[in-house]
Amino acid sequence: VHADDREEMDRTYSEFVATGAPVFEFAHRIVRPDGRIIHIRGVGEQTQTTEGLQITGVVQDVTAQIERDNRLHLLDQSVSRLNDVVLIFEAAEVARGGLAPVVYVNPSFMQITGLASEDVLGQPIARVMTETAPGVPMQVLTDVLEQRVSLRSDIRLFTRDGHIVPAEIDLVPVAGVNGEVTHWVAAIRDMSEKFAAEERARTNEERYELLSRSTHDVVWD
Repeated sequence: VHADDREEMDRTYSEFVATGAPVFEFAHRIVRPDGRIIHIRGVGEQTQTTEGLQITGVVQDVTAQIERDNRLHLLDQSVSRLNDVVLIFEAAEVARGGLAPVVYVNPSFMQITGLASEDVLGQPIARVMTETAPGVPMQVLTDVLEQRVSLRSDIRLFTRDGHIVPAEIDLVPVAGVNGEVTHWVAAIRDMSEKFAAEERARTNEERYELLSRSTHDVVWD
């Protein structure tokens, strides 16, 4: 048993013995002779034998599952903290007019649009896009989805309080283990600050040009 798990293993086993429970469930790490650390889960059952009480059971190596769960948790935590909107919907119903349901949306979507997660999850992507980005022609979206190609485009997000947010969308197909496209990921960036900075830069440049044309003094930077 891994050194960091021994105390918890001892406590779990002591509780099992003290309570007289018929089944003993445990999960911890094991250090193999080659130094590799694996995760195991097991269940044991007390049985009465001619030699007294014995525990018999099964132990499984769940390292791959634990590592996969850890990666998924890391991915979920990372995406949930992005300022960009991330929206994922299924690809199976694309041919039926954008009826593919939304299966994931990160907090940034709710913050920008003012919608709640229950307003979006399980809803057809066409309905969500019509409500949040009504300027996007649905035929264009449908054509892109049917052709299974990526898309980058400028759009406008409409919030529930009446604001319009300039944005950029990346729409990317995601294939499953068999190579078939199973989902689409839409990453939407709020471009408000970028556009505002560009406008400030244009204004400053115009002011400098006016200044340089209106004076005979030397102007240098």
